[in-house]
Amino acid sequence: MEEIGNSLPMTQITIEIFEPHGTELRDLWELIYEQATPNFFLSWHWMSTWYNSLDDSPTVLLARQNHRPVGIAMLCQRQVKQFKAIKRQQLLLHKTGNELHDQAWIEYNDFLVIEEYANATRLAFVKYITTKMHWDEMIVGASEHKAFAPYLLNNLSRRDIWKSLSYRTDLAFIRDNHLEYINTLSKNTRYQIKRSLRIYEKCGGIELQFASTVEQAIQWFEDAGPLHIQRWYKTSVGSGYTNPQFVQFHKQLIKHSFDDGKIHLIKIIAGARVVGFLYNFVEPHEIKFYLAATNFNNGDKNLKPGLIAHYLAINHYLKAGYDVYDFMAGESQYKRSLSSSISQVSLSSFKRANIASQTETYLRKLKQFIFEPYKFINNIPELTLILTGGKESISGDRNYNEAIALKLNISQSGIKVLHSTHYQSPPAHCATATNVTFKSSSQSGSRIVTVTETEILELSEHTLAIEEVISHKGFNDLHHVIKEDGRYLVANTGLDSVCEYRPITDELSQKFITDDSGMSRLKPDVDYRKIACTKPHFTHPNYLFSLQDELWVTRCDLMDAVSLDSNKRIEIGGNLVHDGVVFKNNVYFTCVDGQIRVFDTHTLMLKHLVDLKDFVPNLNGWCRGILPIATNLAVVGISKYRQSKKRRFSKQHSHARLLLVDIFKRQVIWDIDTSQLGMDAIFGIHKSST
Repeated sequence: MEEIGNSLPMTQITIEIFEPHGTELRDLWELIYEQATPNFFLSWHWMSTWYNSLDDSPTVLLARQNHRPVGIAMLCQRQVKQFKAIKRQQLLLHKTGNELHDQAWIEYNDFLVIEEYANATRLAFVKYITTKMHWDEMIVGASEHKAFAPYLLNNLSRRDIWKSLSYRTDLAFIRDNHLEYINTLSKNTRYQIKRSLRIYEKCGGIELQFASTVEQAIQWFEDAGPLHIQRWYKTSVGSGYTNPQFVQFHKQLIKHSFDDGKIHLIKIIAGARVVGFLYNFVEPHEIKFYLAATNFNNGDKNLKPGLIAHYLAINHYLKAGYDVYDFMAGESQYKRSLSSSISQVSLSSFKRANIASQTETYLRKLKQFIFEPYKFINNIPELTLILTGGKESISGDRNYNEAIALKLNISQSGIKVLHSTHYQSPPAHCATATNVTFKSSSQSGSRIVTVTETEILELSEHTLAIEEVISHKGFNDLHHVIKEDGRYLVANTGLDSVCEYRPITDELSQKFITDDSGMSRLKPDVDYRKIACTKPHFTHPNYLFSLQDELWVTRCDLMDAVSLDSNKRIEIGGNLVHDGVVFKNNVYFTCVDGQIRVFDTHTLMLKHLVDLKDFVPNLNGWCRGILPIATNLAVVGISKYRQSKKRRFSKQHSHARLLLVDIFKRQVIWDIDTSQLGMDAIFGIHKSST
């Protein structure tokens, strides 16, 4: 018997089509919800409002474990045409496919399953849907990625129709650490909040008012309409208040949920002035913000009504004992400013892997190539950058045969190479097959400190002239170096460790090792420089950085970063992790597949996530180096696939690229082919002060 999920044999879970009568659907739904993880969108309050709004009855699937109900879901089906010719049967989870009807917009969409057997029940649902029901495409979302796992395990191909970030503020962390919420925000955000509060105080003070009756709540929801329309009507998002189905849905939802304490309608006032409205859903420990309507009709650009509304609401819920304030999906500056963590949510399409789905994927890519040309931003900032990397070897045992450092001036008028350095490691410092390339680097005074696989080098920041070369027989596959107090801290990747090297005594000691790795312990009688490769590595330490007065290192294969001075750990995830660069209150991590994951330096929680593949065309390479130059702007290095990686990851031709991207707007500001400059691998990226 196959064991899956929550240690429950899948054969014990049966799925059936359930035809409810009378109150059976409500009774079953509420019974299962009592044993599920709380989720307002899967509660009977939301689902009954949706169910009663349908013209046609959905298909209800019920999961049982030894006759015990353990899961339930509702599916709608429709026929659609794609590319004006291909007819497809579309199956949708808790959605109709009608844009106006679905504008009510369910989030955290999933099968409703009891927590005890959640994973096993999801898998049983998807297996039934894929083997017993006729459809060509299934639409699921908006959901977090954990909801998609059973579809992928059933060999369905996935395409994201829409995706965004869901922002949260961790109230429990603030409360448990005895912090003032405002002190967890950036300096600029604090300034804007305090300035707005001073202006509103002159109007007679600002306060939150909570609707006390269902009638008042519905009235406030209606009063919010004109403000919401004024703000959103002319945008690509639009306002749901212009859609009668949206308005009717939420009036019914408020009517059926308010008296059970599941909805908060909040009016924010400053004296006689209405600042705005908030419409929130209430769970036992969380608040889910659904809609805001704020008053910008004040003529004062210094006022931030939306920022103030959420700031006051968060403080209220913090004092009331809630653990999370969830802004939910939709990207906005105020959400980034006020939140402490994020997750990714998507509306996704799943199809069976066959010739028809492969043909459709090809047509979509062709359409994007023809009708959605790549555009650059014209107004670019001038930067002088220093890059460290290497040149690909065309033949021989080495992937890279020349270490290169470039100093570039990038401006509106073009790219100018100011200085360059080309370097070959001497035979005494390496094996015949050892790659020769500069790896990641750091700045120390007026010097750039970098590494080859077996050496530490110091370069002049001004001219890139080599000032010093250090080699030690304990060096193998070095990836990064930091110089402080006359010593060098190096990511000695070939030995799966971080080492401290003191040049005065020529002493090399390990600060951090991995006991599970056979190559992790330094043997004094071995010249590791003469060993071309020590793979496989257990952790593959990549990049060193300082955070909270502690030394940290990224570990590529474990997809995390750990402190060398305590037991702190950041679970980065996503893919193999390379660099970790601290900028202001954030740490910017790169994953080699093109993801940039931004974590808060205080809470160590994910704050922002962007995948370069979503907006950079033909991203075909290895993402390593990153240089944040503003909270939203980062220079990113994409190395050309070396020959061993081409066979594994791509058959397409690639070249190294240096990108300046806006990670909030998901825009490319410039894109430079560094292979044309002789650099095929980009590791270190620094902003030059000279």
